[in-house]
Amino acid sequence: VARQKVCLQTVPGDESSGGCRGNTVCRHFEYRTYSPYFLPHPETIHAADVVQHKKSYCIDTANAGDRALMFVSGHIVPGSIKLGVVPQYPDAEIGSACTGGSWWYGYAGSCQQEGLECYSSEDLSRHAGKGAPGQCLVARQKVCLQMVPGDESSGGCRGNTVCRHFEYRTYSPYFLPHPETIHAADVVQHKKSYCIDTANAGDRALMFVSGHIVPGSLHTVVASGLRE
Repeated sequence: VARQKVCLQTVPGDESSGGCRGNTVCRHFEYRTYSPYFLPHPETIHAADVVQHKKSYCIDTANAGDRALMFVSGHIVPGSIKLGVVPQYPDAEIGSACTGGSWWYGYAGSCQQEGLECYSSEDLSRHAGKGAPGQCLVARQKVCLQMVPGDESSGGCRGNTVCRHFEYRTYSPYFLPHPETIHAADVVQHKKSYCIDTANAGDRALMFVSGHIVPGSLHTVVASGLRE
């Protein structure tokens, strides 16, 4: 996992278990943010105007900016950063009740886990309005996990999407501008599941993932050992 990106401690409390790049650790934080567009002065902040976060990031512990989370979106409420208790695994919050938030914070509302957003209880394909009740579900084009292998409806995805598992390879266009020059050492193999809209050709082709997909390498995995 790259520096300043979200990570997950596979051994809760062990900062070396988050799969971070060298010279960084996976550290868990609790902090609050506010939008500078609506709240330019920290002294005007009220509870309803801020969003609570509980996230882990790969940071360089020797870098003051990393320790202060200067790379996160939004403005951090002064004095709100503290080392947090490692949360439950990602699936624990899926389906739980939430309160809708604003577009500025990616519609996460009161959902804390990375990749989850708050969807309306009346229509799970639409975000809950600010302050409205909803459910925490995995957003479209975000990584998911099939709780029942092979069952695309078991990944906790938002309405009108499914959790589909893929195998594919990517290469960097900066170093390999021409696909015909690709060699095994230059590509990265991926096995991941994403919440996708099956009616959307771009979703089916994983046009939203980082890097360029090696032509012909994309396969849908329908069950363990079976590919389409």
